[in-house]
Amino acid sequence: MGSNAWRRRIHTATGRWARPSRLALLAGAALLGGVAVVSAQTAPSGPPPSITVSGQATASQPPDTATIFGSVVSDADTPAAATDANSRALAAVIAALKALGVTDADIQTSGFSVAPRYSFTQPEPGQPTPPPQIVGYEATNGIAVQTKNLQGIGDLFGAMAGAGATNLSGPQYSIADPESLRIQAIRGATQDALQKARAAAATLGVQLGPVLSVTEGFSNAPIPAIAARPATPPPPPVPTVAPPPISPPSSLSASASVTVVFGIINPGQATPAP
Repeated sequence: MGSNAWRRRIHTATGRWARPSRLALLAGAALLGGVAVVSAQTAPSGPPPSITVSGQATASQPPDTATIFGSVVSDADTPAAATDANSRALAAVIAALKALGVTDADIQTSGFSVAPRYSFTQPEPGQPTPPPQIVGYEATNGIAVQTKNLQGIGDLFGAMAGAGATNLSGPQYSIADPESLRIQAIRGATQDALQKARAAAATLGVQLGPVLSVTEGFSNAPIPAIAARPATPPPPPVPTVAPPPISPPSSLSASASVTVVFGIINPGQATPAP
């Protein structure tokens, strides 16, 4: 009897010691499982599968505007007299232009200046160079004329030269609405990018998804602005004022480039074509 009682005590004690150990193992397993779940949920995901393509295009349109340039130069003994003579000479040039149908809105003056004219004396051998002497004053005013009559540009040059204008240059051709031409080029570049993306997706055996981003690379278009030209020394007098032959270009162009990123709907099913 004594031996059996001792065995029961050992069994009871062993059972009480084992139960906490199983609970600790279960708690540890649950804790480890929770860490694995959290780790899976917080793992960073990579960028979505995509196709990136670039498109380019050029749009063209005949010019509808031209700008020509010139200047009026007047000499006098005083700054006031030079300014007055220049104003009269410029008025004569503007009147000649208006006689051909040019309006005030199409004429812009710029770069007015009055500067002294100097005389330089060659010194005698061994003598110091004498200082330059002011012998008069020169007034200069630039003029720019914009016209939509591209066939009458030569007549405008002739009228300006006949009225006393010098430093004639141009024409500078442009388009009244260059933004519309630039938009045409951007549309063409986007269409080019779409066609390239479709070809790439078909070759890879995937389907194009939504557009993820669009970036405009470059674009340019003619600018319809009357630009100021710096005054330059007048050339020798022209013996005739016959209209010079002018031939406008057939078209002006605008170019554009875009980069488009498309998503891929079924990247796991990609089967590149041979």
